Amino acid sequence: MRYEICGARHYGSLAAGIAWQAVRVTSIDPGMVETEFSIVRFHGDKSRADAVYAGMRPLTATDIADCIAFAVTRPVHVNIDDMIVTSIDQAVPRASYAGTAGNKEAFPMLVSVAELAAHAADPNWTVFDCRFRLTDPNWGKAAYDEGHIPHAHHLDLERDLSDPPQAHGGRHPLPDTNRLAKRVGECGARPDSVIVVYDGGEGMAARAWWLLRHIGARDVRMLDGGLAAWTKAGLALSTDPPAAVPLSLSRASRWMTWSM
Repeated sequence: MRYEICGARHYGSLAAGIAWQAVRVTSIDPGMVETEFSIVRFHGDKSRADAVYAGMRPLTATDIADCIAFAVTRPVHVNIDDMIVTSIDQAVPRASYAGTAGNKEAFPMLVSVAELAAHAADPNWTVFDCRFRLTDPNWGKAAYDEGHIPHAHHLDLERDLSDPPQAHGGRHPLPDTNRLAKRVGECGARPDSVIVVYDGGEGMAARAWWLLRHIGARDVRMLDGGLAAWTKAGLALSTDPPAAVPLSLSRASRWMTWSM
């Protein structure tokens, strides 16, 4: 049997899990896509939703569907690992992120315990503890207070990584991007920072990863193995709160401009 899977980046782990079968996995990384969710995330405020795409022609769901159809209809010996799909109006801001032509920056998704330990006190690295339990909303912060990776800040699902529930948007709607950017900026994150997120296996680090990428952070990494890997390596935890380094942030279109 041949499986063809086309979806988000986290499906890479699925490929490894069923590697004994013939599997094709394609990671599609879209730019700005205008769908009905564009209005849902602003709780029905169409004017705010429209403002996100002002002055540009965004992608549509049909555009992404067309890319999926292309990927899964290739000959059986062809595997497309990654597809980066953007509106042509996003080409200029993406180029400024990617660097000079032909020299595109590539950042790893994971960071090892050893590498993080070597940079734990590095001012160019910002670390976030994202532990949270849906069954006990206060547990994550309490666990953080009891012990966290030295110099790590805490990001809470309900206080930082979500907006309050409304009529639409589900139990944990996406957070206001300006508010999230301000929060991480107050923790010292800068455009050239390496941002590391981890949890205890609850899955919130993955949410933080893509939200931080969404608001414009360039180099965001998840701790390989999470907090368990850190403690298994015999490394100490800390109860000391990290020092805050406030930054001023402004927002231009989808791209964040971070400045001291």
